[in-house]
Amino acid sequence: MKKTVTDAWNGYHSVPIREEDRHFTTFITPWGRFRYKVAPQGFMASGDAYNQRFDAIISNFNDKVKCVDDTCMWANSIEAAFFQACEWLDLCARNGITLNPKKFQFAQDTVNFAGLTITQTNIRPSTKFLDAISNFPTPTDITGARAWFGLINQGAYAFAMARQMKPFRALLKPSTTFCWTNELDEAFHKSKEIIIQEMKEGVRLFDPARMTCLATDWSVDGIGFFLMQKYCQCSSKTPTCCNDGWKLCLVGSRFTHPAESRYAPIEGEALAVVYALHQTRYYVLGCKDLLVATDHKPLLQILNDRSLTDIDNRRLLNLKEKTLGYRFTILHVPGRKNLGPDAASRYPVGPPDRLNLPGEAPELDSLVNMTAHYHDTLTSLCLYTEDNDTANDTSTVAAATCALNAVITVVTWSMVREATASDPTFVNLIRQPEAGFPRRLQGATNKLAPLTIALHPVYAPWMV
Repeated sequence: MKKTVTDAWNGYHSVPIREEDRHFTTFITPWGRFRYKVAPQGFMASGDAYNQRFDAIISNFNDKVKCVDDTCMWANSIEAAFFQACEWLDLCARNGITLNPKKFQFAQDTVNFAGLTITQTNIRPSTKFLDAISNFPTPTDITGARAWFGLINQGAYAFAMARQMKPFRALLKPSTTFCWTNELDEAFHKSKEIIIQEMKEGVRLFDPARMTCLATDWSVDGIGFFLMQKYCQCSSKTPTCCNDGWKLCLVGSRFTHPAESRYAPIEGEALAVVYALHQTRYYVLGCKDLLVATDHKPLLQILNDRSLTDIDNRRLLNLKEKTLGYRFTILHVPGRKNLGPDAASRYPVGPPDRLNLPGEAPELDSLVNMTAHYHDTLTSLCLYTEDNDTANDTSTVAAATCALNAVITVVTWSMVREATASDPTFVNLIRQPEAGFPRRLQGATNKLAPLTIALHPVYAPWMV
């Protein structure tokens, strides 16, 4: 596959501004007032306008992918790539899109695109990125340590970073005083060499025809998964058949929500499988030979061929329903051999994002936040009243807050019926229209007719 890469030059300046709107871009200089005739750099809407225009121009062009101003095209041969490039250059020229000749890459097997190096078989960080890691100075304060972590996180898709970055993790804690020891300095220089070497391997391009394995793991701290494909000739279908037989295609992890951290182990492992399937759905949906590897053996009975009617745990039932759209075979891999997903789950990098399941009770901390919100609202109402006696207001707020802290129950129609029947005032109010009114009030009966209808048990059966 031959790849061609182009880069648009001064792209925003190729978007003209309407004549009647150009005065909005006027600015003052020592030489007088000037205004933009094209979209200015730094204007919030320039990027949206540029991308919309560029996408509309190339919408009918096939075999290409665009990232803002970078475009990568592919063809089966150099001849096809030549005519493809000619068509692309003609299309851009006719629509006022200027290309940078210094960044033009034509019919190459390996190209640099959007900060990545794309080869025939894999994707890895670019050489410039690896040089930035190699030449990164030794951190002297907390800002330098955070910059080091931020740089490594940009290439986290290509290697498992938890093992190499663990010695520096304590530096990011707000309660920890920055102290760069000799041990950390030695680990810093050694980790740079190992990280660069692992990043050079990169991640393999996904091949739908190969056997695919999705290894997952759950811990109290997070969820992690590895998407791998088989490249060896081993007869075994497990991802531990040999050291280099399975190549990495995608890595992912995230922190657990407080509710998810309290799941039972079998529920947490099922959650990890559902999360991994959802995150890799563009690869595994319709996959004919998909394996799901987990280190929790009891989960095999739940996610294999067990009927939904045989699952009593409502949470497990909801999680299994979310896996019915995928076709896979789940297998057990011992924890000592499931090192990649285990490290990703114990040292997650993504933000917590709870998977909401139908029928679950609201989260406890959500109720606490709701109570605090109501308390603030009641307090603010007291501040805007004309009554100067704040003692009763304070007691009202305290009483209302205590009531909100109680267990919140659902009010049903049967509870309303019972409360209505036990209220003597309300019962007398219903019976009075039925017994009739005194003669002096007969003239007002017609005016009370709507109230009689509204309160009559026939028209208000929930009151009975």
